[in-house]
Amino acid sequence: MKLAETLEDIKNPIKFDPDKKIEKEIIFKILEAARWAPSAENQQVWRFMVVNDDEKIENIREVIKEGDPRLNRRLPEYKEPEKKELERANFKFKDTYYNSERDLYRLDLRKSHEGDIACSKSSRCFIICCHSSRLTGKHFGETDMGAAIANMVLAARIFETSIRWIRCFNRTLLREYIKIPKIMEIDAILCLGYPIEEEDFKPELSSIENKIVIYNNREGLGEIKSDKIVQNEFDITTIDAILDRRAIRKYYEGENYTISLSNIYKIAQAGLSAPLTIYKPYVKIFIVDDPELLSNIANTAKIVYRKQPHAQQVPLMIIVAFEAKNSTGYYAKVDAGAIVQLMLLRAYSLGIGTCWIGAFSRKVTKRILNVPPNWHMPSLAVFGYSKVYPNPTPRVDLGKLAFHNSWEKSIVKPRRSFSPKSHVFSVALRSIKKLKTKTILRDIDAGRKDQSFLLTKLDN
Repeated sequence: MKLAETLEDIKNPIKFDPDKKIEKEIIFKILEAARWAPSAENQQVWRFMVVNDDEKIENIREVIKEGDPRLNRRLPEYKEPEKKELERANFKFKDTYYNSERDLYRLDLRKSHEGDIACSKSSRCFIICCHSSRLTGKHFGETDMGAAIANMVLAARIFETSIRWIRCFNRTLLREYIKIPKIMEIDAILCLGYPIEEEDFKPELSSIENKIVIYNNREGLGEIKSDKIVQNEFDITTIDAILDRRAIRKYYEGENYTISLSNIYKIAQAGLSAPLTIYKPYVKIFIVDDPELLSNIANTAKIVYRKQPHAQQVPLMIIVAFEAKNSTGYYAKVDAGAIVQLMLLRAYSLGIGTCWIGAFSRKVTKRILNVPPNWHMPSLAVFGYSKVYPNPTPRVDLGKLAFHNSWEKSIVKPRRSFSPKSHVFSVALRSIKKLKTKTILRDIDAGRKDQSFLLTKLDN
């Protein structure tokens, strides 16, 4: 299935066929898609547990029914996060920032939660999504998990299954039932099954852009004009996009390498294909293609240094931010990661290279883009036309990332391999040796396909 078609096909399941089990081969392939998500410094801090044991299924249904006890918190005084906290990469929405009596989205979330409970009753397979809070996981684990979940949602559609992404549940009770290690942060529960009832939740960008999209410091994308440069769309399959999209750090520069407004629109619309917590403006997509703004961000937001000069070469930046109040604050960082990942994949299908950046000055970027003080920016992504196409980075074996009904039992037997996870060693290894990166998602190794379409010079 083509990526553009899969994005259009994402729906929110309401009820699964309770008599139809998910084949283990499909579960493996959905987890394999998660394994190919980008992660900060290639640390791959995600951990997944597949639960299909009858007793544990009942436990999970119970923790979903319980809801998130944090959402009942009532404080005598409302305490907003300090500016300095919001400007840190490791910002985490705390209980002290939330008061249910001030929550604008309480009724929306309650309605969504009712759907979660109903759907969980017909699901015979759950995936518990956690990330390690060590190293980069402390700063970027939630956004990395959002990217992994986005990949799983896409993969599920390919295999005619569907995923309901649940955020509202009792994490303390789940940790107790499933014996989740303390080092693991619990992000989500995914209900997986063959859908017999679904809802199409995706709004058209044009209907909500004035609330969610900010374009060069102006609300909305405005009128889409005809493109000055012919910019093709490629028939990239969903699997190929997941496996073959790379972080690009060298781009062509010049007037011929601008990205058309229609392509920007497609990229932003892909981000809104993510099954968000609720469809309200608790997230915003800041789109920047104005040369002056781009230069200002690149030169002053501390993202142009020896390791990341590509930030100054690109014709487009997109930053996803979220409001650090209301009930959505607990889940928005993971949501932001899913939005960014779907935009990166869609850009790849348009022949556009991308790089996801976590190391930048949020303080400076917020000032340049007039972002309200109570908003947090977890991620920045750059988009442009690639000069290079790197080999894939090493992947942690699935047997070390995924477990089955218990944290003591790997879903497949882990393989022994020398697979450095840190960015520096990963890049060094792939430059020395062309990695043979096998995957169960297709017959061709990752990185072995002809990517000449991504390296086409537009001024030829």
